[in-house]
Amino acid sequence: MSTSPTASTTAHVPVSAEDRLEHIDLVRGYALLGVLLVNLHSWFRTPPQRYFLGRHPYPDAWNMAADYLTSIWFEGKSVTLFSMLFAVGLCIQRERALQKGVPWNEYALRRLGSMLLFGVLHIVLIWNGDILHNYALVGFPFLLFLGRERRTIGIWLSVIFGLAAAGLFGYWVWLLFHQPPTPPTQDKLKEALDWGDACVRGYTQTSWFQVLVFRVRDFKRMFLNIGNLGVFSFFTLVNFLIGLYLWKQGAIRAPRDHLPLLRRVAGWGLGLGLLANVLNAMRPMLRPIFHAHWSWSRFFMLPLMLSEPVAYQAMALGLGAALIVLWQDPTWKRRLRPITYVGRMAFTNYITQSIVCTTIFYGFGLGLYDKLGPLAGTGIVAAIYGLQIPFSRFWLSRFRYGPLEWLWRTLTYGSLQPFRRTAPVRVAVENLAP
Repeated sequence: MSTSPTASTTAHVPVSAEDRLEHIDLVRGYALLGVLLVNLHSWFRTPPQRYFLGRHPYPDAWNMAADYLTSIWFEGKSVTLFSMLFAVGLCIQRERALQKGVPWNEYALRRLGSMLLFGVLHIVLIWNGDILHNYALVGFPFLLFLGRERRTIGIWLSVIFGLAAAGLFGYWVWLLFHQPPTPPTQDKLKEALDWGDACVRGYTQTSWFQVLVFRVRDFKRMFLNIGNLGVFSFFTLVNFLIGLYLWKQGAIRAPRDHLPLLRRVAGWGLGLGLLANVLNAMRPMLRPIFHAHWSWSRFFMLPLMLSEPVAYQAMALGLGAALIVLWQDPTWKRRLRPITYVGRMAFTNYITQSIVCTTIFYGFGLGLYDKLGPLAGTGIVAAIYGLQIPFSRFWLSRFRYGPLEWLWRTLTYGSLQPFRRTAPVRVAVENLAP
């Protein structure tokens, strides 16, 4: 790779301290905490089938509390925030490129292509719950929306939400006047639970290569089907569009100018999100009743179907807005600043979390898979994230980017990027480039 500067390599340079949007780092760092917590509870620690299909394996009060608090505050919300912020990041990069008169499309395609490569390597070599490959794949068509006006993005979102609501309402009306859908058969439930047992056997193997082979099988079974892939990609695109709309609207760009709006979003988002979360959390408790009296399910199908996306997106917006509002207060800014260090090198911290968690739980490491409950898992999350804060601060005081962020930039530009700082800096007062 060449190390000589070119127009493309000098265009996307670190922003100055006064231009840095630290509140975005804050929300990103918070979202990464939630991503770690949900991933560890539902994937790293145990097969998800243990919770989705059967009786809770740890029914004591403390474990149940840890599980439900994770579900209410983080499940679906953190990845939603992460998706919105990914779109915001692309918006910022595009605007900087256009300001400097540098071609944007070539840069964007290389950046997304590099992310897709990282995602595939993450799946094959480390963990199959990767999000990067989905962001990259959805990011390619999303590039078509970046140059659109805010009004156009708002129309697209209105059409998408309107069609989705109309479709769900039509399906619900049809259910009211027709035979209710057939409940899941015992054979189907047993098949899914049997795969959970297979996951325990597969991920507790002591050979790293054997775990790799099983992980690829598990990924193909869980994610490489048109239903799961299509639904997840649809929600990712919607979240991208919401992030794009909010950036063009200005609330994220200049939060001090939009504090009344942000406070309303925080209040309504958290209120509506919590209400939908309560309904969503009742679904496992209602499942045995529906199986015993399946005809009743059609009357409750619409609110149950709506509860999940409303809980995710409304509460994600509420949490993000609340954090940005708190950031405007000097006292809260000091308290929350450590989270920004993690957010500034989120890519490195995300992959590091996968490496640490698979080492803790899989058979080639400590072999704790399916042996710890939600409360112990929460303790592990606190330890991992608690170490990532000082490590991120230390690293960023000596280097311009996290190691994977630097590698990503180098692959994007096709030339080695500046990495080490000429002298250590105090990251508590200096802002750093994303």
